[in-house]
Amino acid sequence: MPTTLSPVQYVLRGVSQIFFVENSVSGLLILVGLSFMDPRFAVLVMLGSMVQSIGGWFLGLREEVRHGLMGYNGALVGAAAGLYAGYTHVSVLLTIVGSFACVAVHELTRALFASSVLSRFSLPVSTAPFCIVAGLTFGAVGQLAEPGELSTSTDLAAGVSLGLFNSFSEVLLADGLVCGLLIVAALLLCSPAAAGFGVGGAAVALAVATVVRGGVDETSSGLYGYSAVLVTIALGALLWTDRSWAVRVLGSFIGVVLTLLIQPLLALTPVPVFTWPFLLAMWLVLVGDHLLVSARRPVTSEAPDQTSVEPADRSIERDSDQSSASTSENAQ
Repeated sequence: MPTTLSPVQYVLRGVSQIFFVENSVSGLLILVGLSFMDPRFAVLVMLGSMVQSIGGWFLGLREEVRHGLMGYNGALVGAAAGLYAGYTHVSVLLTIVGSFACVAVHELTRALFASSVLSRFSLPVSTAPFCIVAGLTFGAVGQLAEPGELSTSTDLAAGVSLGLFNSFSEVLLADGLVCGLLIVAALLLCSPAAAGFGVGGAAVALAVATVVRGGVDETSSGLYGYSAVLVTIALGALLWTDRSWAVRVLGSFIGVVLTLLIQPLLALTPVPVFTWPFLLAMWLVLVGDHLLVSARRPVTSEAPDQTSVEPADRSIERDSDQSSASTSENAQ
């Protein structure tokens, strides 16, 4: 029985890894949340995770597949297919092709970051394969289906609540208060730290964007907060767990500010924004941190200390049937 369920667990972990956690129950909760928006959307997300997992398995990346690391980019491609192409045979085809492509792009990006020039920064691949594959695909084919209306509110209290939870929904290009609530619940289930940093990041982004935009009508959509959710979880709850709380909070705050600066600049280009603001902000913070640490480190003849840099590919929490250590490896 456990053997029969294992492939399903791998696929569900692929969904949960979108938020840097490795837990099949959390992945299921996320899919349930997406189903409140549209069950067909959840099916495409799960299909993307499954297809990328299959591709990774046959290419010998079986350890990554087991941890869900060959699933989350495919899941996001499935979400993009639902948004851009609706729920037709075209969206299914684009999900399958795009999710397979994510395997190759992931490995190429990982090889690039392992090069002599970039390896010192320990940059995670994260959602780069999704951004590259989906950006090329949907940037070329355009919007094939009419996108649904975003849920917003002009009321301050309702707009703040909606904006906070829509920020989690928008990570998956989805929308809705219930969807966001269930995603937060999925994170609380296995990593309260991830949930806390994510909510904190969304709150800061929402507050800043609301002041700049002059109201919650636009910001309650979550479009200004989804990259903040990801960058705060990545820095605060995953990559810098060996740092003090002050450093983690400060780094996360800088990451949030960078996402808010980068996002409008990317919106001026023909490239779909997707999670590029999160990626660029995270990479900039990591590079900046490395340069600062290197500048302060005394020059010695000894080999440099490597313990201060966390592996680029890790997840926060595993299923209850495995080790629950927060330092488990996560291949981006």
